[in-house]
Amino acid sequence: MASMKRFLLSLLLLNAVLIISAQSRLKTPLPQLPAFQPGTFQLWIPSFLPGVMDDSVNAFNFHDTLIYNLNGQIFPGGYLLPKNSRGQKLSTPWETIAELADAYKKRDRQRIVDLYNYTSADKVAEFLNGPDASSFLDYVSRSANASLKIMGSIDYGNGIVVFVKDSIHGVHLNYLIKEGPVYKLSTLEDDKAVLWNIMNYFNYVPKAPVAVKSVGLPDSLNIDGSTDIRIRVPEAGDWVGIYLPTPGESIRLLVQDNGPHDLDPEKNVIEFSMPGVIFITPGTYTFYIAAFNYPAQRVTKNYFLSDAKYSIKVYQKKDDYDSY
Repeated sequence: MASMKRFLLSLLLLNAVLIISAQSRLKTPLPQLPAFQPGTFQLWIPSFLPGVMDDSVNAFNFHDTLIYNLNGQIFPGGYLLPKNSRGQKLSTPWETIAELADAYKKRDRQRIVDLYNYTSADKVAEFLNGPDASSFLDYVSRSANASLKIMGSIDYGNGIVVFVKDSIHGVHLNYLIKEGPVYKLSTLEDDKAVLWNIMNYFNYVPKAPVAVKSVGLPDSLNIDGSTDIRIRVPEAGDWVGIYLPTPGESIRLLVQDNGPHDLDPEKNVIEFSMPGVIFITPGTYTFYIAAFNYPAQRVTKNYFLSDAKYSIKVYQKKDDYDSY
């Protein structure tokens, strides 16, 4: 009889432990997402940023810069989404995006469809059950698992565009419509320059160029020769540009850290040869060397940094004399 009581008591204790454990799991809080606090702001985008389109309709052009007046919210460094975000209430755009990312990670087609509004859900369901669905889910699930960040949002049309960025494929956008208390995804067909330009902005998040100082250069250079340059850049993956003080002209030489023309495998260090032919003809030249966090294409007045200025004589060697 005593052994039976002990057995019943141990069974009750085991059930209590299981119940407490289950309750603990149910009460596990969801990862904290940032508050949704939209407001007015300006976005300044260099008009010579790669891929930027002319947009005189929606932006004010000032000194080679497109200035957009927007309403929304941005995260300058991006907000890294948590690994597990299932169970969001969808009460903010960030919650909907977090739920979508989690559904894509798990390739859960029905959860993805359920996140779309009533005008788009049928189209999305048809696509996710079509012949291209598998390759699409492969592509998007890789993005969702690749350090996915929320870069920001803007009011657009009758809804909100949210820009996200992953470490493999770059920047994507999602269009959301508020239905009652929740934000639902919706399809968007739009070819206006404003969204494309903002995507390009978030792809690079361009910073002001940084002067490259104290580069050891020769006083003169044969136009058919070259000189080696070794530079330490602020961040891994940065570019170094060499350019003349001529606004609108192409950058004469652009080399990326760990890119195909970088001769030094060390991160944050670029070693390359500066050929004399970038100056085209013999003469005495003033030029600039600066570091960029994006592949600058054309010269703007903002690039004329006093600490980045150099001069050199470029000559063409002939049989018995040097011509300047």
